[in-house]
Amino acid sequence: MWKQLEMGLRAFLLIASRIWTCLCFTLRKQTRAIIQHQSVKYDLFPLSPLSRHRLSIVKRKVLVLDLDETLIHSHHDGVVRQTVRPGVPPDFILKVTIDRHPVRFFVHKRPHVDFFLDIVSQWYELVVFTASMEIYGAAVADRLDAGRGILQRRFYRQHCTPDFGSYTKDLSAICNDLSSVFILDNSPGAYKAYPDNAIPIKSWFSDPTDMALLNLLPVLDALRFTADVRSVLNRNLHLHRLCGTGGMSMGSPRTRLDAANIKPKTDLESLAESLVTRVEENSSDKQFNSDNSNSSSKDKRFKSRIPQRMCN
Repeated sequence: MWKQLEMGLRAFLLIASRIWTCLCFTLRKQTRAIIQHQSVKYDLFPLSPLSRHRLSIVKRKVLVLDLDETLIHSHHDGVVRQTVRPGVPPDFILKVTIDRHPVRFFVHKRPHVDFFLDIVSQWYELVVFTASMEIYGAAVADRLDAGRGILQRRFYRQHCTPDFGSYTKDLSAICNDLSSVFILDNSPGAYKAYPDNAIPIKSWFSDPTDMALLNLLPVLDALRFTADVRSVLNRNLHLHRLCGTGGMSMGSPRTRLDAANIKPKTDLESLAESLVTRVEENSSDKQFNSDNSNSSSKDKRFKSRIPQRMCN
């Protein structure tokens, strides 16, 4: 009797624990969905007269945008990457023909990308620059633009520079004035020739709670007021090195100083060191002369004690 009751209680607890686990999983899934699709606001306050005057005297900047793993993530037929969970529906599907073979791309948009493009298109001239093929990149850009006309200028793989199996992007081909152009890209190797004109961003694959694009809005809001974007973005060099490259070789003097955590000496510091060195040299010379004079006087006294015939 007691044994049967104990077995029944264990079975009940096992079933209850499984039901509780299933409910918790469903609740977490619904919470992620709510967070991903919740309404987001970034208040655009009216500019003061001083801010409007500042914008009128500086050039309108150009923001270059990468596509894959920066604004979107995609995979094609027969390839399911581990970073994309099976069963996650794509935001849209592209059907393109590559080498006479039809290929379907399942494209996932980074969270808040549409809102991000709506806001930054009011501040900057937007340019798409991707290392992907034009037939694919153009289709993705068309879907992101959605008829708004904010992604008119586009550059593709044929505009990149091959670099040992990868591609680098020449920002000077987009804008001759490098003080007014910068790129948002997840790959530091793509902009290694222009580290002072880049904002690094973490690669995105499938995280529905990602907030990277929203976190950039305050920075981009302020950056449009600068006369030279490099005066601000060159402070991000340590982030590029953490991502795998600093845009400079380790043999360059500037990088060696940064790697050793040594700051270049100012003119005053160099002058002070030279003065200290001179003082030390003078004191050592005086000490040396005094030692020589003492030794010569000792020699004279010693010679005075020696008989004259021994000195001769």
